[in-house]
Amino acid sequence: MSWFCQTEEAKEQLRICKENNCPDCEKCIWIFESYNAMTEYGTVVETKEEPHPLYDMVIDIFNGREIS
Repeated sequence: MSWFCQTEEAKEQLRICKENNCPDCEKCIWIFESYNAMTEYGTVVETKEEPHPLYDMVIDIFNGREIS
């Protein structure tokens, strides 16, 4: 999951508005508010419960030693 300001749609909108010298259109305001919320609350990082699909193969190759 990502914030609205991180989407390709938002980046394209900001680029278009910058080229057309559009001062604070409604879409850009939503993008900036999303950015402000992201900086205040942070980006959620989801952790996976399952190890990587190649984990067992790598452990076998390195004789059971975990390499960090």
